[in-house]
Amino acid sequence: TVRSGGKSILLDADGVPITVADALRVAATIGLIIGYVVLIDPVGYILATALFLVAAMLLMGIRSVIGLIVLPVGLSLVNFYVFSVAFGVPLPMAFLERWLS
Repeated sequence: TVRSGGKSILLDADGVPITVADALRVAATIGLIIGYVVLIDPVGYILATALFLVAAMLLMGIRSVIGLIVLPVGLSLVNFYVFSVAFGVPLPMAFLERWLS
């Protein structure tokens, strides 16, 4: 924190001022993580993870429709199969996971 013109300015580790937009983006990310934790049991791992990834990518400014569909769905499915099927790690399951298992 530094003082400039009677105001305190927060700085990041590199000495760059933290803007209100930066703080809001951090708060939104925390909200997304909380939402993910709340949704994972009722809707299952695949859907909750895909929704979380889409929201996080939108928050980061990614607007490619193909990227917003292919990457979250693909990563969710691949992770589900690797951890649940290959490694035998139990993941929260809803209708979609039961159908795919």
